[in-house]
Amino acid sequence: FQRAGMKVGIVSPAAGVMGLFPNRVQRGMNWLSSQGWEPVLGEHALKQQGYVSASVAERVADIHSFLDSDAEVILASIGGYNSNQLLPYLDYDKIREAGKKFCGYSDITALLLAVAIKGSSRCVYGPTFVPEICEYPTPYGDTVNCLKQVLAGKTVVYSCPEQTVAEFIDWADEETGNCREKKMQANLPWKVLQEGNASGPIWGGNLQTLLWILGTEFFPLSVLDDAIFFFEDLEENPAILDAMLQSLRLRGVFDRISGLIVGRFASQALAEQMYKKILTVVDNPKTPILCDVDIGHVNPMLSIPLGGQTILRLGNDIYWETRSF
Repeated sequence: FQRAGMKVGIVSPAAGVMGLFPNRVQRGMNWLSSQGWEPVLGEHALKQQGYVSASVAERVADIHSFLDSDAEVILASIGGYNSNQLLPYLDYDKIREAGKKFCGYSDITALLLAVAIKGSSRCVYGPTFVPEICEYPTPYGDTVNCLKQVLAGKTVVYSCPEQTVAEFIDWADEETGNCREKKMQANLPWKVLQEGNASGPIWGGNLQTLLWILGTEFFPLSVLDDAIFFFEDLEENPAILDAMLQSLRLRGVFDRISGLIVGRFASQALAEQMYKKILTVVDNPKTPILCDVDIGHVNPMLSIPLGGQTILRLGNDIYWETRSF
């Protein structure tokens, strides 16, 4: 989303929902066109086969087809649960040579990490098409502005959005013409859980999804050496969140990283429960920890270039900058 005429390829690497919400999808296509960009749907992007969009071969084919095209960005339509099915079948040499930019979040974490690490490609942990780009009446300004900065290769100095969405509106209701803007509320500030300074490349994503591939060739633990690690998750059960944090600890993640950024939890009450758990698993008073950050399953959302060199300074003030590709 950095210049007029840029083509954006839209794929469905996990769930297939675009065919269920044609009005919402058309709104997103119109918005991209209004910005001077050309959206192009993958051949199988509108399909739905059970809990995935299409077969593994078809989903891989859609990604590979855009590698041979003049699309500059490959944008996931939505997350889901099974983008990790594609990882053994992607042509990482071809991905590396094509030099495309990939964007998505949630379950798309698996695809992004594999493409960034094995394919040496530029990947953005940022918005997907249906939830964010197709928003009524238009995508949120903070979401778009941050994404544009990252895709343009700028150094982003992050700050907390002033407002956040205060309600959920079913997309099915929008298909019947019941469209209205979501109510907004004042956003809570980011929380410095532990002060300190750190620098290094930034890596992470959705906590559940990255745990499914952490320690494999698609996300080796060594990638996290001296890195700023970030995660976010929608899980509401504190026991499950605790178990996932323990899994990170048992794999030695917190012994490797130089800093930690944590996205907003499903509720502030849950966040208050998790602060102590996070301090316990990190178990290093020199590791700066920033919590309640607007990444992942929030609106508006910030975009993070995976592997981007990052500076994190946490004290009375918060300073976080990441250099894009």
